[in-house]
Amino acid sequence: MNRTAYLISSSQQRFLARQATARAVLEKVGFSVVVVEFIPHARAAVSNKLTHQHILERVMASNDSYAYVFEDDINVMEPITLDEIVQYEALDTRWFYLGICEYSGSVPEKYTTCTYGGSSGKYTGHVINNHPVRTVSGWFRGAHAYAVSRVGAQEILDFSKSMDHDYFDVHMEAFSVTHPVPVVRYDLDYNNTGHRGIFFQDRGRFSSTVYIPGK
Repeated sequence: MNRTAYLISSSQQRFLARQATARAVLEKVGFSVVVVEFIPHARAAVSNKLTHQHILERVMASNDSYAYVFEDDINVMEPITLDEIVQYEALDTRWFYLGICEYSGSVPEKYTTCTYGGSSGKYTGHVINNHPVRTVSGWFRGAHAYAVSRVGAQEILDFSKSMDHDYFDVHMEAFSVTHPVPVVRYDLDYNNTGHRGIFFQDRGRFSSTVYIPGK
């Protein structure tokens, strides 16, 4: 079994430790890691958005039935194998998440990392390795860990390019309103903060950052 994990990072010195840690995590799970350099832009959020869009184009042009996308601040809640993750591919023809940042209340005007306010996961009726599979529809942020098929990559890219918003994870959240998305191990919640799923953004080790040329 082989699955490609596109890891968004940079060859700049300050990103190398993040990249090495994320690569080790992904390779231990069983992924074949491909590092993708941030696409430079004066606005950090736009840099991040353009890089995700570029990866979606690569997925569309590949022979992969499903591919995986990660940012370089990720870690895992607990050990998991690629065999378990791949079982989620059969549940959705477009996409699924491996980690989200869930929030509730009014949608903030300004991008925030995570403001947890309660569970929104809807049980799908499916169980994988004794874990009920749940979907989310809106009320989450983060694009640090997700999977897309070639069909899903095309639909998400078209949708993303139609949106006038700098933050790519806002596009993904909006897409989920009409296409609810399964979350791998939604039952896991990192320190009760709303970071749900098997992968989380490791804020204890790395601060939130996106590429800004010259910084």
